[in-house]
Amino acid sequence: MQRIHRHREQGNAIVEMALMLPVLVILTLGLTEYGMAAYNKVQLDTAVHAALNYATQNSTDTSGIASAAQQAAAPFTTGASVSTSTYCQCNDGSSISCTGTCTSGNVRKYMQVSVSQYYTPPVTSSLFYSPPSLLTNTASTRVQ
Repeated sequence: MQRIHRHREQGNAIVEMALMLPVLVILTLGLTEYGMAAYNKVQLDTAVHAALNYATQNSTDTSGIASAAQQAAAPFTTGASVSTSTYCQCNDGSSISCTGTCTSGNVRKYMQVSVSQYYTPPVTSSLFYSPPSLLTNTASTRVQ
């Protein structure tokens, strides 16, 4: 009698495993792709910081700033677009034209760098429809 009971328990384990295996595989793939997207976002952070570091020394060289960002993000973030902009503020935080003058203090010039890239999940996009997501990071620093 005990032999029959053990055989049934082994069969139950196989059925339970067969039911749970697809769930575990999908969960593992989802977590892996989330980790890959997070890693690409960190690479964009690195690219922005490299571009701002370059901008503090060469604020007029926009192509060099873009190149520094793309080199810092490579090879994982190919095709990243880099945009730069400058703006000026007075000591009190009010915005002003970069050619203008402040009533109190000096004009402070800032550079803003934005790096964007589309991320397409490699696994789930082939199993399910998953549109590309735009990952963007923007930061600014005082350059003058």
